[in-house]
Amino acid sequence: MKLFELTWGLYPRRVIIYLVEKGITDIERVPLDFLRNQHRDSRHLSRNPASTVPVLELSPGVYIRQSTAILEYLEELYPHPNMMGETSEARAFTRDLMSLINESTQWLGLYVMNSNPLFAGRVEQKKDAADAAWDLYQSRMGVLDKIVYSAEFLNDVHPTIADCSLASLIQFSTDFYNVEVPDCGHIKEWYGRFSARPSAHPPKYPRELLAIARGQKGYA
Repeated sequence: MKLFELTWGLYPRRVIIYLVEKGITDIERVPLDFLRNQHRDSRHLSRNPASTVPVLELSPGVYIRQSTAILEYLEELYPHPNMMGETSEARAFTRDLMSLINESTQWLGLYVMNSNPLFAGRVEQKKDAADAAWDLYQSRMGVLDKIVYSAEFLNDVHPTIADCSLASLIQFSTDFYNVEVPDCGHIKEWYGRFSARPSAHPPKYPRELLAIARGQKGYA
């Protein structure tokens, strides 16, 4: 198998953190150079017409193109240590968390697309769209904060794919976009613990992009 990734990207980081937590080392890692548009060249478009990463190549011409699907697929191949949940109820709760994390990630993406200078000139940025997306991001994160266990990890005492995914979201939003976590006490406490784990060691972001992304808002 080959994992095509962007070593600092939000969705690829989910899988990267997971691989470290899981101890999986027998998957070939193929980083793409974002600044050289390798995610948009014909070779990658043949793997994923959406030009996004991560993409997991199972065999020539057979791909999984969504991070959540990749995580669940790898859980089936590498069942130990379990990172979905030991019982049907625990696995359902992990999927419940993943749904909220995915929604939060989508709303954050819409917010930064309409507010961050990195996207100025590339899209028509609208303040009302940014404000609405921010409200929805806060709302989804607030719901997540209310249902997570008051234990070491989001779903009790063992890390799951939800921990990997939320860690990627918070790390990317704070370190790259300079967007702080909404007022969510449980999540902040959890992230303070999880971010100290070796799996969550911060990646190196392209300095050219980082300088722009951490600047001022793009709309007037």
